[in-house]
Amino acid sequence: MQDQSTLKKIQKQIFKAKIYKLNHYQESQGLSKIDKNVIEDHINQSLDILSLYKDLILLKKAIMILLTKEQLAALQLIGLSSQFLRQQVNFQKDNSNQDKKMSHYEEQFAILTQSSLQGQYINSFFERIFSNKAITEVEKRIIDSLL
Repeated sequence: MQDQSTLKKIQKQIFKAKIYKLNHYQESQGLSKIDKNVIEDHINQSLDILSLYKDLILLKKAIMILLTKEQLAALQLIGLSSQFLRQQVNFQKDNSNQDKKMSHYEEQFAILTQSSLQGQYINSFFERIFSNKAITEVEKRIIDSLL
């Protein structure tokens, strides 16, 4: 019985020392307790399912406001063609891109799922921005969000 209490005291001391060292290391790297709390709060908000659900409802409302009745109805028809799915399987097998014409949705889906395409389009975006070509309002918002 006394061995158990002694063991718990020793474990408690070791745990305190490890936590102290971790906190000291994090502070030495520029991560203060306040910064750490802000990050933890942001993570907790991101993991909150209710918050996610509210965000999805907000997006649904925005889509319903921005699109006409016909456009909203037509969205129900959009999906990935079997040709696109075969092309994705072939891309993963031999990493070659076929010259088949994809729909706009399929092109966007491919960008979201392939990091190589994401990198290509990110580079293209910044090249266009830095060349001072006409920047749209949405692009200005993206740039402001990155800064």
